[in-house]
Amino acid sequence: MTYKKFKTILAVLIILSIFSPTYERTFAQTAGNNVFLSMDNEKKQALNIFFSNFSEVNFGNFNSKSYKASDLINFSILHNYINADNKIKIEGSYFTIKDSYVAESVKKYFGLTIKHQKTDRYSYSNGTYKWPAASGEPFPNFSQVVEMYKNKDGSYSVSLEIYNAGSDYEGDKMIYKPKSLWKKSFKPELIGRATAIIKTVNINDKQTYQLIQYNLNKDVSSGLSGKLNYVDPKNSLNEIIININANNKASVEININTIGDKSAYVEFTGTIKNSVLQGSFDDDGWGETGTIKLTLNGNSASLKITVKPNQNSSGWGLASGTYILKRI
Repeated sequence: MTYKKFKTILAVLIILSIFSPTYERTFAQTAGNNVFLSMDNEKKQALNIFFSNFSEVNFGNFNSKSYKASDLINFSILHNYINADNKIKIEGSYFTIKDSYVAESVKKYFGLTIKHQKTDRYSYSNGTYKWPAASGEPFPNFSQVVEMYKNKDGSYSVSLEIYNAGSDYEGDKMIYKPKSLWKKSFKPELIGRATAIIKTVNINDKQTYQLIQYNLNKDVSSGLSGKLNYVDPKNSLNEIIININANNKASVEININTIGDKSAYVEFTGTIKNSVLQGSFDDDGWGETGTIKLTLNGNSASLKITVKPNQNSSGWGLASGTYILKRI
């Protein structure tokens, strides 16, 4: 990734009121100053880059003592897709990546060794992960560290903000700089907050960090932004394209293969609330009307279609039902 990636008791109480119970003990036991403030800009930027590796792929909650290997595999593959396209190959209509590259990234960012396996997003066989080649840009989300305190065991407790650059995106150079160095014209959208525990490690004689624990704030929106693609693993012609803008406003395009070579197409706009987007359509291209409930879960989406009774139905349009699609 280019260029990448209390002071008083009152301050402590404010912090504890923001973060989840998992982190209340961590920050309450932490003494000393906010060491992030005393870092030079180069070190601050390095930390912002480190955490942006997680926010740009919409990484969820994580604990190194209890985790799913599939979550780390999903992280690693999308991380490489965004930052190391030389490791991604195209075979027909699929992208592929060697499992050694996946394991390398998991080791680098988490210090963990995984057992290779298929996930809800990627198939796996013969040392290679594979997934349908399609467009879709779930970034640029990026992170900015706000506070960092050293724990007694040498680890660090960190609080951070998660932003989406949106139309203000000017490449990596601006987004990873400390906020104090942002241009006045640069006004990214704050889409979330998180807390984390990290440790310092040396890799190839260079100091970096590894993630021990990561928690998204419960008050944060879904964390999804930009252009997202979801495809039905049972029928690749069933597809959802979502463009999420500021304040969780979204425009949605849905294509559903109905019968034979026939497909129905609808589009609508709405606001995502608690990861749910609802809307209606007055024509699917075949005269059908109805409502849609789209539930987003980061890596998957549940699409519930309810079609109104139509005595003049051609039989080629949408029918009531539920589809489960995977993000690509």
